[in-house]
Amino acid sequence: MLLFFLFAFSNAALVDRQCGSNLQNLWLDVVAVIDNSDAMTQSSMQSVIATVATVFEYGTVIGTDPNNPKTTRVGIVTYNSQATVKADLDKYRSIDDFADNVANDIGIVSSSGESYLATGLEAAEELLFSNEEDPRGHYRKVIIVFAADFGGTGQLNPVPIAERIQTSGVTIITVSYTQDPYVLEGLQKVASPHNNFTSGGQDLISNIQNSLLQSNCFCRSYWRQYRLSYPDYWTPKFGVCLQPFSQPATWKTAQLFCRNQTKNGYLANEYTQNKHDFIFNMTQNAGFPQPFNYHIGLFFNANKWVWDQPEGWTQPNVSDFMYWSPGYPTSSGSNSGGVNYQMGGGVAWRNIPLYTYPAYFVCEVASCDTDNYCEITDFF
Repeated sequence: MLLFFLFAFSNAALVDRQCGSNLQNLWLDVVAVIDNSDAMTQSSMQSVIATVATVFEYGTVIGTDPNNPKTTRVGIVTYNSQATVKADLDKYRSIDDFADNVANDIGIVSSSGESYLATGLEAAEELLFSNEEDPRGHYRKVIIVFAADFGGTGQLNPVPIAERIQTSGVTIITVSYTQDPYVLEGLQKVASPHNNFTSGGQDLISNIQNSLLQSNCFCRSYWRQYRLSYPDYWTPKFGVCLQPFSQPATWKTAQLFCRNQTKNGYLANEYTQNKHDFIFNMTQNAGFPQPFNYHIGLFFNANKWVWDQPEGWTQPNVSDFMYWSPGYPTSSGSNSGGVNYQMGGGVAWRNIPLYTYPAYFVCEVASCDTDNYCEITDFF
């Protein structure tokens, strides 16, 4: 087995950008889907009302504002044997409007003994996707289900409907108002992974808010979000996106390409072993040929190795994590660019000429999130 020279001399470890966490800047379309069958108690309904209201009372801007794109629309659907739209996505114009009316819109428990979540999900889907020319088409969409029962088979089975909705990029959060194992299992199947919760816990509000923030952290079209695990889509995200390009270019040309590809783009940084491995897995799946050989944002500038950043930004020094191939970096001053080059079953860093060494490359850019609004034109 080939051993790589790893260096860990650090003044301060570099950390990849995190997803935005400012609830005041949340920009989503959300539909609350609420079971009002007699399986829910009136106390449970009051709890749902309090939860829905509180989730958005941390400064989230409700409605739409032509001068502020970072707004969230909220719709309300209740269901028992059938679904009823209590508030479409354009009803609430402000947080005060929402707070004043949400309790009446959600209402009280019905006398119906039937609870078909499928009807509620389909009504929510219609609210979210009925306008094909929606100027908020690039906004992420979320359904929050509050339920105390889980009924329906055949066409009323909610699981295939939930799976279909999720393939459209919608996150489904579920909150169970019962400890019945059958209901808990059913709602877990409906929920997006790691987004099924139960009522009563002191962390319910923060859990829902964190799910909303994670939903609001995403990549432009054709970019892949950096996560803790490459194969597991539902592991926690970082606030950066990556895209491999299978066209040979010199290091300098690749840098300029990334900057021109998207606003504030740059060649990919590798601050950790996990990020290094994630990028390698991505290039393998992108069909990069062996021996693997691709530019990253590593380069030599002002007598030190640094990482590429958007034009005009400070370039951080390579510090905590280094992954040089044996014998590298060479001392030649002309070899001031960085590539990952295949070594055994993996890749490691080599320094190469900036202007005369063509290779494939990987670009990076900040994710769209509460700290970074993305225009609809960024997606096409």
